[in-house]
Amino acid sequence: MDRLKQGYVQEIEYQKRMINNIKKYLKISIILSACAFTSIMLAKSLPLKILSIVLLVISMLLIFILGLAIHNGYKNVNKVIDDYESQMKQQA
Repeated sequence: MDRLKQGYVQEIEYQKRMINNIKKYLKISIILSACAFTSIMLAKSLPLKILSIVLLVISMLLIFILGLAIHNGYKNVNKVIDDYESQMKQQA
């Protein structure tokens, strides 16, 4: 029973660590999109504006994907916790 609990705890810790890693990338993507937006506003030449717009679109898509990954990660952690609780109820 202790090994089962230890396995679940390790899995939850691992998934939370991965979610925190994704959050770091999310912060970087937000900063990148802010820089791209600023570059769009300040750019004088058309090629630089186009490049900034492309960078902004890519970073916004990345923000959406990473946010979705974080959301699904939290749902998965909750499923693991629920599964552990159901295993404990069955063994009791």
